[in-house]
Amino acid sequence: MIKNVSNATVFLNQYKIMEDLAKVMFTNSEPSSVIFNLSNHPNFRHFKSEIDYCREVRNLLTHKPLINSKYAIEPSDEMIHILNSIIDKLEDPPKALMYATPLSRLLTAKLDDFVLPLIKKMKIQNFTHVPILKDGFVIGVFSESTVFDYLADHTKMEIPHDQKVNDYLSYMDLNNHRNETFVFVPRGILTGEAEALFNDGKINKRVEMLFVTENGKFNEKLIAIISPWDLMDKT
Repeated sequence: MIKNVSNATVFLNQYKIMEDLAKVMFTNSEPSSVIFNLSNHPNFRHFKSEIDYCREVRNLLTHKPLINSKYAIEPSDEMIHILNSIIDKLEDPPKALMYATPLSRLLTAKLDDFVLPLIKKMKIQNFTHVPILKDGFVIGVFSESTVFDYLADHTKMEIPHDQKVNDYLSYMDLNNHRNETFVFVPRGILTGEAEALFNDGKINKRVEMLFVTENGKFNEKLIAIISPWDLMDKT
């Protein structure tokens, strides 16, 4: 007859697997701090309280003697399920690219496009920001504030029918947007890492969108964009 394995034994085995995977993830951390680092990592923010609780239970199970060959407490099936979910996420962390808007579905523009038709497209398709591309590379962003800033600097408060996007070039520069900024990220960026950029208090301006390129460099062709709404409730 095969004895049923206790939940405590299963829990400790799964916790060890989680710990070993966390050590791989945080190679430069002290072994004693990897679980703490894991619970505070953006990719695992939804599991923070559970990870912390699992750590406390694990310490109790390993540091207290057995009573009649049995553990003093028995973790629930739900706690083991949570551990397995964390392990799955560690083994195959979700990539933000799976939630991004690919280039094929983006509204983009070129420097020789006319401004008024572009504005109409933005209104119809409900876009507030349009990447300006040249040979597939992002050279600026046309937005509602771009138009406002341009008109504010010109005495003639209207947009001529023959005006082209190129006339707004200095206003579309990625560094010239007053209240917002744009960040280039690699295609392999994890969902939690991408979300953390939108919530980074160290960045003075609001991060409006992430430009996904092969290696996260501005001199690479655009693959997709990620907005804060793309990642809502995804981590």
